[in-house]
Amino acid sequence: MNGITIDHGHIRQWAESRGARPVMHAQNGEAASPTISFPEENHGNEVSWDEWLRCFESGPWAFIWQDTTSDGQPSRYWRLVPRFGPPVTDREHGQRKAS
Repeated sequence: MNGITIDHGHIRQWAESRGARPVMHAQNGEAASPTISFPEENHGNEVSWDEWLRCFESGPWAFIWQDTTSDGQPSRYWRLVPRFGPPVTDREHGQRKAS
């Protein structure tokens, strides 16, 4: 399954199930932005999930994820995208989707 969500619990569960941790990344003096770093990566300063989620909400961002690759392995594909317009609820999964 692929999707887009703003649900904090889902984002954290997806990341932790893949060994990822929350980090903040700043580039060229810009404000730090939330990102996720996997064990072999170094994409910024590790922070608490609470701090990461506060920054995520202040974006405001939405989290796009992919559960599995085409060969059935857990996927690490994810992106943060700006939220556009009011979210629409996916009633089957209880998650919000960008309109």
